[in-house]
Amino acid sequence: MCFGIKKKRGVVTHTLVPSGSFKNIADEKIKVTDIFIKEMPEAIQFKGSLWIVGDAIIHFSGNPPFIVLIKHEAIVSGIKSLYNFVWNMSEPKHRPNENY
Repeated sequence: MCFGIKKKRGVVTHTLVPSGSFKNIADEKIKVTDIFIKEMPEAIQFKGSLWIVGDAIIHFSGNPPFIVLIKHEAIVSGIKSLYNFVWNMSEPKHRPNENY
C-alpha cells in the first residue's frame, strides 16, 4: 500500500525487525516512512520482519526476497497475539516524525 494511501485511510504500520538489522535500513527510507519500528531482542532468532497493516500480517524476508500476506482471521489473530508479546519486549527504533 502506498504511503499516501495509507495516510489517507488512517492505516498505521507497526514493524518488528530482527535483532541488529535496524542499522541496515537506509536513513533515507526511515525519514520518509510512516511506520513504527521496533527491533526484536537478540534472544529471538527470527530472520524475517513482521508487519501489521490493518487486519493483515505481512511476513517479509529480504535475503532472498520473499513476502507473505496473511488475511485468514484465525491465523492473523494468533500471530497478532504472539506479535504483541514480542512487540512489548522489543526496542523502539523509529516512530513516524520522531527518531529514537
